[in-house]
Amino acid sequence: MTDDLRFVGRLGHALSAAIVPAPYNPKRETRNRLQITEGLMAPDVDEKRLGEKWAYGIMAGFLIGLLLMGLLVFADSRNRGTLERISQPTAVGDPITLHYDSKQNPGKEILRWKGEAYFLQTNEPLNLAESDAMKIGMDDSNQIQLYQARKQRDKRLILVKIAPDQFFRLTPR
Repeated sequence: MTDDLRFVGRLGHALSAAIVPAPYNPKRETRNRLQITEGLMAPDVDEKRLGEKWAYGIMAGFLIGLLLMGLLVFADSRNRGTLERISQPTAVGDPITLHYDSKQNPGKEILRWKGEAYFLQTNEPLNLAESDAMKIGMDDSNQIQLYQARKQRDKRLILVKIAPDQFFRLTPR
C-alpha cells in the first residue's frame, strides 16, 4: 500500500504541476504572438537587402545596355557615309567620258593607263550591254573610266564607253 501511495503521490505531484498553470501574463502572450506574426510577415533585413541588390542590378544592367545602344547608334550615324557607299561595278548609268571620232586619225594615242599608251584596235564601236562591261579603273589622267567585258580572255584589251551600249576597243602597242 505504501507503494500505491508513493505512486499516487508521484502521480499527484505530476498532475498538480500540469493542472496548475503558471500565472497569466498578457504581455508575455501578446509579445510571443507579435513575434510570431512579425516573423512570418516581415522579411529579414538580409532578404530586403537581397531584393534591393537585385533591383539595383537590373536597373544598372538596363542603363548600361541603353548607354551601349546609344553609343552604337552614334557611331553608326557618324560612319553612315562610308557604310552606305554605293558601288556599281558595271558601266550601267556611267556618263560617257570619251568623245572621240574614230574616223579622225586612227593611229593617234587615245589615252594612257599605267604608263602605257593605248590606241584604237578597230574603228568600229563594239556593241555590248552596259551590264556586261566591268569597271577596271581610271586612266592616268583620272578622267576616263575603263572597262573590260565579263568573258574577256585578253586582259590587255580595254573598253571605253562612247555611247549607251557602245564601246571602243583599245590595245597597247
